[in-house]
Amino acid sequence: MHSSALPQARYPAPHDADGVAPEPTVVDPEVDPLVERDRAHAQREALHLAGRLIVAAVFIVSAIVKAAAFDPATAGNLGAVFWVSVVVELGAGALLGAGLFTRKAALVLLLWLGVGLVFFHGDLSVEVNRVFALANLGIAGGLFVLIANGAGLLSLDRWLDDRRKTA
Repeated sequence: MHSSALPQARYPAPHDADGVAPEPTVVDPEVDPLVERDRAHAQREALHLAGRLIVAAVFIVSAIVKAAAFDPATAGNLGAVFWVSVVVELGAGALLGAGLFTRKAALVLLLWLGVGLVFFHGDLSVEVNRVFALANLGIAGGLFVLIANGAGLLSLDRWLDDRRKTA
């Protein structure tokens, strides 16, 4: 049975007017709007985290695969650009995954996607470049969402904000 189908216990104030602790009441989550709102909020944050981790994984895996497949003989004069790509994707991808400096990391990756699209996949008459261009546009959409909304509650950005507010 799914946990959402189980009744949720709600504990009112510790003592009523007589000084006696009341019995906890069982509240049907379908009837209580607070329980439903909390559940929806938790689901939204979990989806936000999953989306952020998936976008981060795309860049981290891409950087690792590129680094493992590097061949100096075929890189030619683009060897330095290649390693810049690996460092940017790995570093900013790791920041995205941790939820640290998320908006800035997403902006860097968005700009890097634009550079890659123009300079490496710019000839859209080639089928593989069209495929990469469309994939990059899809990833860019996720990055725009991260720039607009930040990392979410389940992130180091949020943890640092909370620490600054309490300090």
